[in-house]
Amino acid sequence: MRQPLPFEWVERLFARFSVRYGVAWTRMWEGVEIAAVKTDWANELAGYAAAPDAIAHALDHLPI
Repeated sequence: MRQPLPFEWVERLFARFSVRYGVAWTRMWEGVEIAAVKTDWANELAGYAAAPDAIAHALDHLPI
């Protein structure tokens, strides 16, 4: 079983997306417990802790 992405990494991703996409990002999660959303992200991104360069590449190529 793959380990979830570290929660600190998910926190940093959400901070980055909040800056990039503003309320469009935060509005997607209205009415949903944010801890549950972040846990889901950590689970979905399991395995990428071993590939931080892949995450960096994705962040460098975010759409505007």
